[in-house]
Amino acid sequence: MGEYAVLHGVDALCLPLKTGQELTITPSENGQINWEWYYRDYLVAGFSFHPATLSILNINKGEPAWVLRLLELVREKKPDFLSNGATLTFHNRFPVNWGLGTSSATVSSVCRLAGIEPYTINEKLTGGSGADIATTTANNWILYRKTLTIPQRWEIPLSYRFAENTWFIYSGKKQETARHINKVTSQYQKNFGSWAPVNEFVYRFVAATTLPELMKIVNDHELFIAEATGLNTIRDKFPDFPGTLKSLGAWGGDFFMALSHQKDDFVRDYFSSRGYTDIFSWKQLTETPDF
Repeated sequence: MGEYAVLHGVDALCLPLKTGQELTITPSENGQINWEWYYRDYLVAGFSFHPATLSILNINKGEPAWVLRLLELVREKKPDFLSNGATLTFHNRFPVNWGLGTSSATVSSVCRLAGIEPYTINEKLTGGSGADIATTTANNWILYRKTLTIPQRWEIPLSYRFAENTWFIYSGKKQETARHINKVTSQYQKNFGSWAPVNEFVYRFVAATTLPELMKIVNDHELFIAEATGLNTIRDKFPDFPGTLKSLGAWGGDFFMALSHQKDDFVRDYFSSRGYTDIFSWKQLTETPDF
């Protein structure tokens, strides 16, 4: 909780998943910086860069602009980073089109490899709050607060009570966070008043003891964010769903969450009949290491 508002100093509530992205570093046989990104045995992207100038030497697959910008930003902090070349191999443990912090995991790993803090790099690269960066190295639920210097993160011992009433549905499209944030900020957020009420929703979520209470908190949070951003809630697409729906992260892409008193079969049938194929229970998404 706290999407968009976290950019304005409000606390965000985040949970790391068991799945993720792994980075392996090996010596470069050709002396170049070789960048390889896989999901299972499928090459998603592959590039080679000159170790001194970072000029692009080869494009095997994909678009290298984002990777090049990341390397340039890291070099501003650490000029000798990968100066002798290396092969960086990234393996996603979930489909890359799901989002789930693919780029933030990459930024986090590369910055740890370079021995520099990732938040400044991430902000210049994506314009994001850094909450996803903080979550990549968290072991538990966290509260995250963006500050003018280094952001703050607190791990909290939250035991989620409503796993049997919670599902996650992949929307079928990935939202490009940086572009989306710029669009929303320029159109709406500059003229919006105080974001402080979101803190109330976040802390009420943590303290909720009944499902009706939680559903009201989530619904109120959705309506507030919708008013602040001028975006439609996910509920608008499913007005007859017997429960509450919540967008996650950059609205309009990736996953959304469903809360309901209904049984698992009903929820799955409801969304599958509307063309959604990736439907997960709370435990399936949060506890599964490989998809």
